[in-house]
Amino acid sequence: ENEIVSERKFIEFEKNLKSEHNQTLSDKITDLEKNIISIKKTRDDLEFEMKEEKDKYSKLIEQIETEKNQYQEWLNDEQKTKCKLETEIRNLSVNVQKYTNVITQKNQQIESLKIGLKETQKSIKTLENEHQQSMKRVLAQNNRQITTLEKSLRETEQRLTISDHRRRNFELRLQKIEDQEQRQLAAVHDAIKCLTNSFA
Repeated sequence: ENEIVSERKFIEFEKNLKSEHNQTLSDKITDLEKNIISIKKTRDDLEFEMKEEKDKYSKLIEQIETEKNQYQEWLNDEQKTKCKLETEIRNLSVNVQKYTNVITQKNQQIESLKIGLKETQKSIKTLENEHQQSMKRVLAQNNRQITTLEKSLRETEQRLTISDHRRRNFELRLQKIEDQEQRQLAAVHDAIKCLTNSFA
């Protein structure tokens, strides 16, 4: 009878042990399933965030490409304007050189006329009694020529001053365009470099 009781206790103990083991195993499986669900949710959330980031950067890259194309068009227009300005500067330089040559020629003519005037004055003094009226007419004519040439010289110098001023304005404008091109090229380069580092 004691053996039967002992055997029953052993069977009951074994049954309880199995029940506890099964419960523990079930709890672990439940926890594992919860962890798997949590991991899947975390993975899905991460994939969603990555997709959002990818879409955001794709739109940003597309916008930058559009701005880059617009800038390239602007740059091409500026290059055309620059070439046009350079051509105009060259033409102005040619005109300045031409006016300079004209002034030099006028100065030479004035100097020649002044020399002629001095010689005429000497002749007038030498032949004052014999050729006084004739020399006065020559002197008056020479004075008129000098006045005309000096007037022409002043007008030529004024035109030269205006041409020099325009040439300086074009050179300053050209320098401003070149500086602006350098700043915008540097800004585009920095933006592309920043995006490249973000995807790295």
